[in-house]
Amino acid sequence: MKEVSYRLGHIVRQEVAGLGWLHLIPVDYSIFEYIEVVYEDGTHKFFYENDEGFEHFESNFKSKRFTSYHEFFTTDEPAVEKRGSLQLKYYVRRDTDCYEKVTLASKTAELDELVKAGKIKRVADRVTVYGNYDVEVNDHWDEVVK
Repeated sequence: MKEVSYRLGHIVRQEVAGLGWLHLIPVDYSIFEYIEVVYEDGTHKFFYENDEGFEHFESNFKSKRFTSYHEFFTTDEPAVEKRGSLQLKYYVRRDTDCYEKVTLASKTAELDELVKAGKIKRVADRVTVYGNYDVEVNDHWDEVVK
């Protein structure tokens, strides 16, 4: 399959830090980073290098799976889990073959070469605050191309 576009993804923990006298600013702490590639046939593949960060992000997302959507873990296909009289809505998980462990710097360099050659496009980075996931399908893919 031929790549069409890609973007970097960042899962960050946002906290408030002091800067100078009585000035508070938000500080982002990266928990997990990945690369999302879209191919000609519309499939998405995700590349990452940090197993611990992946597991941490996945654990947090799973705990919120009935109220959350994130393109890294879920498709836009809705589903319902029945627990007695309760019906819990969620989005279907992506297959494990959508993920590949790589060295992100190498993969980014490879994709940047394709951008320079005019073969693919780079889309604006996707930044997600840890624990604050979309409740509706929104993959944020329509953002400005760099």
